[in-house]
Amino acid sequence: LAKISDDNWNLSLTGVMQDNIDITIDIGNGYSQENLTTANTYWVYVTTAPFNPAENDIYVTLIDKVYNYISKPIWEKQYYSDYASLSDIALPIQELYNAELIALTYTSLPDGIAELVVVDNASNINSLRMLINGLYSQPLSLVDYQFDDTQLSIPKDLEDYSVSVVAKDDYGNIISHVDLSGHGVAMKLNYPESFLFDSEDLVVIEYDDVNMEWKQNENTTIIEELSQSVVTEINNTGVYALAELNMLQESLENFRVYPNPWVPLDGEDDTGWETGDKPGITFDRLKPETEISIYTITGELIISNKIGALDESWNWNGKNSLGNNVFSGVYIYVIKNQTEVKTGKITIVR
Repeated sequence: LAKISDDNWNLSLTGVMQDNIDITIDIGNGYSQENLTTANTYWVYVTTAPFNPAENDIYVTLIDKVYNYISKPIWEKQYYSDYASLSDIALPIQELYNAELIALTYTSLPDGIAELVVVDNASNINSLRMLINGLYSQPLSLVDYQFDDTQLSIPKDLEDYSVSVVAKDDYGNIISHVDLSGHGVAMKLNYPESFLFDSEDLVVIEYDDVNMEWKQNENTTIIEELSQSVVTEINNTGVYALAELNMLQESLENFRVYPNPWVPLDGEDDTGWETGDKPGITFDRLKPETEISIYTITGELIISNKIGALDESWNWNGKNSLGNNVFSGVYIYVIKNQTEVKTGKITIVR
């Protein structure tokens, strides 16, 4: 899909011909073979009239000679809001969203490449995983990884999650370091539900095994909250993962306090922990140099902290200024900077 204006897009589709199979395309006006042409082993469909992806789905139907058929949506209008800012949309989109945890689509393949495969690196028994280990230097661990860009970080829940995109030739041999630029290769990764990161801030990162560092994928990342997935185009084979891009806040409009209530001893992730990487209660999406103060319900100051010029969060471990645990109960927080003040209540159940 190529944008001409907000309600006028050019649509072009290409597929491989199969013996004794007819193809029809429905773009909201019923199934038709109009504008469908064949050349050698490929079929091509190009719209001649304006097409509006905000109002129309796209279905491709394959019919054999005895009228068995399969109909598949490759675009649905409900996804338009996620892609409206783009000037080009690589299809099929619906195929990505109906796939399992990891999916890959492409418009073409580089010369000499017959197949692209995605491997979940969490599987240590996968035979392909073992072959990949011999082709790529092992990525640096994502646990406590420090990026040169201080706005990037790896959420705790994503430290063990990465995938490898692998190219194979016609003989099944794995080819390393393949340039995928210009081939419309799109990858979808699912993310888990977690209060440790904001899904809207997720980006795809890739491992540079030459410089031995993780870096942010340069293409646009699209977050589809309905399917809890991240979609982006990629330019190379290799190892990919998810990270959080923490943009510095300009106000307190979107600040968060979690978990609330904090129940550190119940053994549940969503109510927090007494110890670990992030014990206590987190205040985040704060404007740099914001001050957070915690008071008892009667107005006695428990503790106060001011974050730095490059910080946007503070983690309170449930202790007072003397280092002693506070009791179970309701407490008042006051968050303020030069121009704003926000207040609220937090509950601790020990």
